[in-house]
Amino acid sequence: MIRIIFGFFLFFIVLTFVIWLSMAKIQENYIKDLITNNLEEKYKIIYTINTTGYPNRLDTSVNNIELISKDNFELVGIKSFLFMSLIYNKEKYIISIRPPVNINIGTNLFVITEGVMNASIEKSNDDFFHKLTIHGVKINLKLNDKPFLKVEDLILATRTKHSEIKDNNKEFFLKLQKPILHNHYSDEKPVFNYKFSLDHFKKLELPQLISQNDLLTKIFNYNYGSIEVNNTNINLENQISNIAKYFDKLIKN
Repeated sequence: MIRIIFGFFLFFIVLTFVIWLSMAKIQENYIKDLITNNLEEKYKIIYTINTTGYPNRLDTSVNNIELISKDNFELVGIKSFLFMSLIYNKEKYIISIRPPVNINIGTNLFVITEGVMNASIEKSNDDFFHKLTIHGVKINLKLNDKPFLKVEDLILATRTKHSEIKDNNKEFFLKLQKPILHNHYSDEKPVFNYKFSLDHFKKLELPQLISQNDLLTKIFNYNYGSIEVNNTNINLENQISNIAKYFDKLIKN
């Protein structure tokens, strides 16, 4: 009798592990397809991937990520992010991003050196509805190895509705709580609050630093959107009309 129970128990463990391995492979392939399908031909990406979390979770780590241009210039580097889901729920995924995150724009290197960054991805059963939400806390950003910007709280959300009748409906929302420029770039007090629709930014003549960068201009492809900024020391009334020179100042320092 004990042998029968032990044999059944062992069979159950092996069966669940085989099922878990199968689901882990499906999740890894989903991540690989997600990366490949959103990667333009002029870029290539390098990373390693592995999954843990048996028996009820799928925690897939993507490590040492490098997004490289066709001339072998690193555009984005991420130490690691963790892609998590429950084995019985494939409609929602949680992503935890671990600093540092390196972003090269032209000859300038932006590095997120500190902070907690989590994201969630939701999709409908028919794959016609997608949500992406990113939440960051105490983000510390350096520009060319010098202190640049701190953000107390960040929320970025996008939503896409697919339709066979009309073009995709894409929505975008960004909220920044207490984004503070280093005093080398601004000597204002954090008393400014702003709220814009995405249309405001579409009408602007963007600095060359942004307008020639594919990764940054993708945001302006959304149909609707808003940006809200609270308690910042960035005085847009004085700086928005001279934004190109402002970016030039950042580059030179």
